[in-house]
Amino acid sequence: MSQMMTAPDTTPAKAPRIAFFLPSLSWGGAEHVFAMLANDHVAQGAQVTMVACTVDGPWLELLDPRIAVVNLNVPQIRHAPRPLRRWLKENPQDSVISCMTHANIMLLLAVLYPTRLPVRCYVQEVALLTVGRAHRARSEQVMRWIIRWLYPKADGVLVVSDAIADELAADRGKPLHNVISLPNPLDFAAIENKAAAPVDHPWLGGDDGPILLAVGRLAPEKDFSTLLHAFAQLRATQHRARLIILGEGPLREELTGLCHELGIAEAVDLHGFCDNPYAYMSRCDLFVVSSIAEGFSLVLVEAMRCGCRIVTTDCGPRPREFLDNGRLGQITPPGDIAAMASAMQMALDASHDAKILRDAVADFDIAQVAQRYLAVYGGN
Repeated sequence: MSQMMTAPDTTPAKAPRIAFFLPSLSWGGAEHVFAMLANDHVAQGAQVTMVACTVDGPWLELLDPRIAVVNLNVPQIRHAPRPLRRWLKENPQDSVISCMTHANIMLLLAVLYPTRLPVRCYVQEVALLTVGRAHRARSEQVMRWIIRWLYPKADGVLVVSDAIADELAADRGKPLHNVISLPNPLDFAAIENKAAAPVDHPWLGGDDGPILLAVGRLAPEKDFSTLLHAFAQLRATQHRARLIILGEGPLREELTGLCHELGIAEAVDLHGFCDNPYAYMSRCDLFVVSSIAEGFSLVLVEAMRCGCRIVTTDCGPRPREFLDNGRLGQITPPGDIAAMASAMQMALDASHDAKILRDAVADFDIAQVAQRYLAVYGGN
């Protein structure tokens, strides 16, 4: 009796349709991560769209040209749900992913109400809720209530550290069933290429005293005021030390004034946005993170991959993990000026092995991490 054989299915798999939603493409860690993931996914054959409330910012120029960019034209993210829902209905997606709490809430409202759209919805939470937000106590209570209500309805809540998952569970009294722990990715090949690029800054490349570097948005959570006060104390013994801060943000005027008030204006360069901070990292004598709170501290991993000496605040669970509880760098309490000044001096005096720092973060290469993201939300 003959047996009919079924021919193998040679139909090409349909490319997954993936949309990323952000408030904007402004310079920041979350925007950087989504730009890297989008570039990786489109290279893997996915159809990728970047949707933003306003399409501006430096990351726009770094997106692969195959990535579609959609401008919702809403100046405030609280107005995003209606146009976002309309776009999702007119442009069906397999998965849509957002990052940062306010964007996550707006995405979930757009997808879920008044009826659920046929799209898998993922939100990424990158910041600890309990650290650095005391000045917004009332709004934070409302935010927590909304998170408890909406996050269980997502297809997945992506967290960059187990501490964030633990905090979300503690806040609602039981674990979220849909939490997926995925670290932020880094494009190490690109970092190493850019680190070797020339940099045009008069303070770098000479031997006129130690150069300190910080990178981040000029915003309250980065606490650059503590760094400036600590740097002023360091200058009492390190008279030729200078500090470069790469980043832009709402506190520029305030920080500029503080530099003059502390008498360090000539030794501090608030340089603004730089699309290649790695060239600075590879040439500085010390990299400093002064943040009040970080969920992952992407910039710390970047600096370690560049082989920098490190001083960081204890701004979340990850710095201690990355730095092996202080074996690979100095860790200070957030907001402690004297401790930071002392740590910076100790770091400058300590011996330094750049290779050990680079190797310590090898597991975060995008070549491995992006595949884990795509495995979560990239299926058809």
